[in-house]
Amino acid sequence: GDAPRILESPHTVSLGVPDLLLPASWQMLRDVLGSDITIGSHTVTHRNLATLPPHELSHELSESRIALERELGVNADAIAYPYGRSSDAVHAAAAAAGYAAGVTVEFGVNGRASAPLALARVSVPAGLPTSALTCWGAGISLRS
Repeated sequence: GDAPRILESPHTVSLGVPDLLLPASWQMLRDVLGSDITIGSHTVTHRNLATLPPHELSHELSESRIALERELGVNADAIAYPYGRSSDAVHAAAAAAGYAAGVTVEFGVNGRASAPLALARVSVPAGLPTSALTCWGAGISLRS
């Protein structure tokens, strides 16, 4: 992946990016892997996959899976598309690269008829209290 490049970038230092916002190191990821944590792919360089030519698209998808296998020993068969951007060509390339599931940023709940490489999601806002998340998960929400 590109974490070492980002972490060592003079731009990161000069912009004063807080450690909390930097990408996790391979060791940090190894430390959290377990029965409750799974690791998926987010590509090599976080580019908009829907705009890439086929050879670059293939590289972004396959090299990310290879790095995750090499560094963490995981079979990352799910991908969260950078910026949530995808297309039929991206879905086909993801399938060819060995992915079983792909997540967009389209809001929604998935069912049996959902395309596994174009899944919707419900994003949880940062700082949402656990009690509110519990209510939200149960289908209870405030309406304006």
